[in-house]
Amino acid sequence: MSFKMSEVCNLDCPYCYFFFNGDDSYKTNPARMSVETAERAGKFLAQGAQELGIPTVSVALHGGEPLMVGKKRFREIAETLMRTVSPHAELQMGVQTNGILLDEEWIRMFSELNISVGISIDGPKHVNDTVRYDKKRRGSYDRIVKAIELLKKSHQEGLIGEPGALAVILPGTSAREIYTHIVHELGLLKFDFMLPKDSWENYSPEMTDFIEKFSLELLECWLEDDDPKINVRSMKNVFAPFLTDFGVDMRINYIVDLTETITIRSNGDVSPDDSLPSISEEYRHTGCNVATSTLKEFYDRPLWSDLRSSVSTPPETCAKCEWLGYCGGGELITRYSKSRKFNNPTIYCSRNKALYRRVRQYLSDYMDLKDIDERTRRSNELAAAELVFEA
Repeated sequence: MSFKMSEVCNLDCPYCYFFFNGDDSYKTNPARMSVETAERAGKFLAQGAQELGIPTVSVALHGGEPLMVGKKRFREIAETLMRTVSPHAELQMGVQTNGILLDEEWIRMFSELNISVGISIDGPKHVNDTVRYDKKRRGSYDRIVKAIELLKKSHQEGLIGEPGALAVILPGTSAREIYTHIVHELGLLKFDFMLPKDSWENYSPEMTDFIEKFSLELLECWLEDDDPKINVRSMKNVFAPFLTDFGVDMRINYIVDLTETITIRSNGDVSPDDSLPSISEEYRHTGCNVATSTLKEFYDRPLWSDLRSSVSTPPETCAKCEWLGYCGGGELITRYSKSRKFNNPTIYCSRNKALYRRVRQYLSDYMDLKDIDERTRRSNELAAAELVFEA
């Protein structure tokens, strides 16, 4: 789940879906979550874990820029979540930061509180600084790299786990250049690329074509390195269901299960997946707040039932797709349009198919194609059993 402890940022990235994609509620929400709201949120999650039998609560400490809450309040919020949630479920906490404020004191705090760390960077300086700049339009690259070096040093000293990196795919960039820079020049072996959070209302066909080419180039870079230490999450996720029956089961569960995809805002409001509030008022102001609702009540609301129905009813065209069990129709926001809501294939349909075809081709050199195709058939059967299709 996404925990919006800060709804302000010290960067001004023009592609940011949170600040620049139609959801202006951050303008009236508290800039920083209070400890009192965190207390109520912790109790909300603990009660939800008990009532719904949820064994693990994964919290992404997010923003805006989460470090802008300040060290004192950050610690108070994290310790509050530990005190309220941990007696009832395993609590996993991670923070995603732009790194601008990172220093050794922050690292010690993450170490003490067992918080994993991800850092955002979009590539070499000439790429990153065209979009990741501050309010005075000063590039952030040099400050981010300084933070990365501190994270790597802290990991080597055993203070924190291996840091991860997250990049946004930008038009006109080279997957090979960015992959090489992040992995082989900056030495970050755990990273991923974020697809633009676009829907049928605002996507660009030229951009989706570019993203398909970018994703295939990224896959080739990863395959060429052939190093199990390099963890590109989105590429590993594409491979997993091809390799084992467990991978198939995990993929099906991911397709049909929405329970982790909630957001708690800085004022305690509860909404679905962090990307959805930008597309419609109904996902922005749900009427649920950690002070007045329970997680079970939120899941019982018509809005959540509608989302569950949307997940389980991809369009009829998906029913005939050979990759149904691996894709499931795609991420919800990428299926959305005002006229048909989520009854559309993902805008990244062609990209997903191209990746699946390339992985099948690659694995055919190492595995029997009959085994690969049997696993694909099984995944499609499992998906068809879980999903109900609408014309």
